[in-house]
Amino acid sequence: MYGIIAAQRRAAGNVWLVISGLTGPATYAVTTMVKEISAELPWSKGKHSEVLWVPVKVKIKAGKTAPWSGDTREVVEATFDGEPRLWPEDVEVPSEKTAGI
Repeated sequence: MYGIIAAQRRAAGNVWLVISGLTGPATYAVTTMVKEISAELPWSKGKHSEVLWVPVKVKIKAGKTAPWSGDTREVVEATFDGEPRLWPEDVEVPSEKTAGI
């Protein structure tokens, strides 16, 4: 399963953080990965930063089933799917002339 961590430093200096997973166990696993991010969130005072984001791969195993126990799946492992990166990336968008449009 997969999840994502995304963070942006706002103009006042506070940080907005989004943690999301495809399932409850995946979301839990993603929350445990936040402290593992070593990339620095860029910021210029008075301006919003770019968004720092990283996808997370999560291995889940089925737990014992019981109708009253809720979600019994367990997290086996969570790893980053690549390095944290900034969005929007500096990608050169072709003009209509160079794209042949």
